[in-house]
Amino acid sequence: SARFAAADVKSFLAADGPYEIAEATLIRRADGASPEHVADRRTGLGSTAAYTLAQLQRPLTLIRPGLQAQGVDTDANGLFDLLHVTFEVDTRRAGFYIWSGDLRAADGTVLGIGSGSGFLAAGVTTVALDFEGRPVGVSGLDGPYLVGNVAIYGPPESAAVSDELGRTQALSSAQFEGGAITFARLIAEVSRVPITGRGGIPRAQGIRTSLLKKLDNAQAASLRGNAKASRSVLEAFVSELDAQAGQHVAAADAARLADLARRLETQL
Repeated sequence: SARFAAADVKSFLAADGPYEIAEATLIRRADGASPEHVADRRTGLGSTAAYTLAQLQRPLTLIRPGLQAQGVDTDANGLFDLLHVTFEVDTRRAGFYIWSGDLRAADGTVLGIGSGSGFLAAGVTTVALDFEGRPVGVSGLDGPYLVGNVAIYGPPESAAVSDELGRTQALSSAQFEGGAITFARLIAEVSRVPITGRGGIPRAQGIRTSLLKKLDNAQAASLRGNAKASRSVLEAFVSELDAQAGQHVAAADAARLADLARRLETQL
């Protein structure tokens, strides 16, 4: 007989059976008088029963990799007060569970710790972690953010941990409460926003250059101490974005950049 570990079947085959016994080899071991050699080999020995991966030995509780993240604006001011993260837990033992995890920036800085609790039925359940938005905004560190050190505890022998659950989409710290808006940040956002549509690359370059020139002029006015002139140029920047929204700049991107510009105005 030959034994195959359940973990190896999951890792290397990663699919339900039946599995084919492709080859069996009988090796005569060296005994001092004669060397080791292949005594016999057979191929195509048949298939196993239709075992499924779910039938193989596994921990009572599994934290499935992957997540969904959504910013939540509780006070309707356009900034995220919370980052709501959901993920799936697969448990074979129903009971009351407690779970927690942390939110980290790309450089490893911990931006928050979230936790939750509740009764989980046997099977797959979606659970959530909520992270406060202000620490993310104040940090000035942009995403994607990593959700890790996730742990869940419940009935006996049903704990599970995950060092790295997954990453959020490329959120910006400026989208969260407390996020500081600077000319440098707005210029960086404009430099990487997709610009498409009729006219191809030359037209896109012209639009981007025009937007960046307005931001340069607004920044220069601000550095001279002329806040009024700086705000006026920022308004012209917003007007140009409005004109390009839905044509060369996606409406959502145009709205986001316009919002950043208006928030920057209030800081001048």
